[in-house]
Amino acid sequence: MYSPERVQWWLSRTQSRDHQAAYDAIVSRISSSARVIIDHCCGNAELLKRIYQRYIASANKVNDRKELPLLIGTEITSEMLKLAAENLRASGIESLFLTDATNIMKHRGIVLLEDNFTDSHLPPEISDVSLLTFPELALKIDTPITEEIISRYNPKSDTELKVNIANYWLSRVTKRGRQVFVCDYASYAGKGSTLERVYLRNETELARRFGLSLIAAPFTPSAEIFGDTPDFVQARFKSTKDQLGYRILMYVKT
Repeated sequence: MYSPERVQWWLSRTQSRDHQAAYDAIVSRISSSARVIIDHCCGNAELLKRIYQRYIASANKVNDRKELPLLIGTEITSEMLKLAAENLRASGIESLFLTDATNIMKHRGIVLLEDNFTDSHLPPEISDVSLLTFPELALKIDTPITEEIISRYNPKSDTELKVNIANYWLSRVTKRGRQVFVCDYASYAGKGSTLERVYLRNETELARRFGLSLIAAPFTPSAEIFGDTPDFVQARFKSTKDQLGYRILMYVKT
């Protein structure tokens, strides 16, 4: 999942117009009173960087360098967290790297935690804001995975496992008065298309189930997002009659 090519693709995507617009939309909606923010599957911490900069700018405006909130970014590999630390450092932001969440609440500022989203050690009740943006959940049911995880998610396929994991997480983080933001791509073939009606109907039902608002970003042709993907992926999009692309969908609880 984290091949050098995939990492470079992801780093490029975080700087794209679409991702930056999604980050702006999230940052503008986060409560200024939040003291603990968790960004699961944080990638290169581009979103955490934007959140941190907002808090610093706000503190400078009122000449009040009050204690920073705790901003936690999680990833399953230390390699990706190293890239996150480098991205933050390039903007003059230092972070702390942890592999154990036991005493994480003692810290402030940005903490990068090696943590498996499938079996996270972070209790959901500690966060005021929970984020899951463009996660790379490349899971297969036939890979070594504990019986406890299989029992919890009860999947019949690798796709169902990913869906069940996301639903399980949403059921936990939406139970109390916290903010929740989920961002991902959604297939889209233009306004009023059959694909849009079917897909967004399912998405709307998911939002309703967990008390979320569903926000759709503008249509983006697939070439703009997947121009650097393998030929067989591009061929699949080109074979359609419609101009197939993607929207960024954002689920929000504020």
